[in-house]
Amino acid sequence: MSEQRVPDAIREFVDASAGSEPGAWTVTVTVTGNGFNGTSPLAFVVRDGRIASLRIS
Repeated sequence: MSEQRVPDAIREFVDASAGSEPGAWTVTVTVTGNGFNGTSPLAFVVRDGRIASLRIS
């Protein structure tokens, strides 16, 4: 896995780790609201400063 800098916007999440491809990240977020409440991982790829794909696991 290559060394990647955690973007500033990601630092507000519970946890963030770089994925196996450039721009890939898995972040753990805590969600509250009128539906699902709890902690969940999100896997996404950032390309050109924007989210190119997002998978909610």
